[in-house]
Amino acid sequence: MPTFFRIGDNSIHTRGTPCVERILNRPPPKPCPTCRRSKFEAYGPLHVKFQRDKGVKWPDALGGATRFILSERALESLRKDLSVDIPVFPATIEPPLPKKLEGTPPPAYFCVNGEAMTAAELDFEASGYVAVEFCGKCGVRTHDITATSKKRHEESRPYAFKENTWTGAELFTTNLSSGAFFCTDAVLESARRHQLTNLRFIPVEAGPSHGSKGIDYLGRKWPPAPFPLRPSDGKTLDKWLELYDAGPANKQWYDAYCALLDLYEDALPAVLKRMRTCPKEQRGRWSRVLDSYWTRGAKLPTDALEAIEEDGPFH
Repeated sequence: MPTFFRIGDNSIHTRGTPCVERILNRPPPKPCPTCRRSKFEAYGPLHVKFQRDKGVKWPDALGGATRFILSERALESLRKDLSVDIPVFPATIEPPLPKKLEGTPPPAYFCVNGEAMTAAELDFEASGYVAVEFCGKCGVRTHDITATSKKRHEESRPYAFKENTWTGAELFTTNLSSGAFFCTDAVLESARRHQLTNLRFIPVEAGPSHGSKGIDYLGRKWPPAPFPLRPSDGKTLDKWLELYDAGPANKQWYDAYCALLDLYEDALPAVLKRMRTCPKEQRGRWSRVLDSYWTRGAKLPTDALEAIEEDGPFH
């Protein structure tokens, strides 16, 4: 049995990567008459517009479009190594280009059609999803978002597939979403072999791992070090507090932020103390963490709530 990963772009962690600002030809939503929700659909060729102030080099995977968009080079490499067809439709980049890329023509990009790549069923209960239901008319899935978030965090739930439902596809989607892609280690190895850029691989055992950079598949060390199943693994609470307190100029600041969110109740007393004792101009960073705790149900004292209101909004 191969090793499975969630795969997507890594734009949030890759410096110099251009980011799609919006899809220009996104059709209006068509709510289902039964459940009133709109289905995530692949709808043919895309026309995308980029943020003007971000990007110095064209990557192999684009971010910001809520779609899995790959360069022609990446698709050719994967198709050759995996000996499979990958259904796509064109993603046309419309002007203006990012300022620092105006003199560099972009490669051809294509959006991977996840609706045509379903090759496994997710075991929602084992994966920590609560109250999952599918509309009998349109098939849209719903679940209890708050309860699911709490359960998946507290119990570190993986993405688990139902037994005997995986068809053997190396790159695929499931009934979770046509926009949530999974892959095997064959895709990871192909990405390393061809030096495909701006991809993010997270082992399914680690669950969402929203703040993680993923496996360092382009690093010098191979195979890479074991992947931490939680963002806070590898350092003590005191060390994460120190790294976060160093501010955004510190390269590990965002990692520290994600670790503090992961530690949650264990970190809450220390974060409250930092919020109360730090200089006023630094209080916002601690209010941000407390705001995340509050949205997850933490009962905060009055001074913390006042700080959140004064220093926010954070979303």
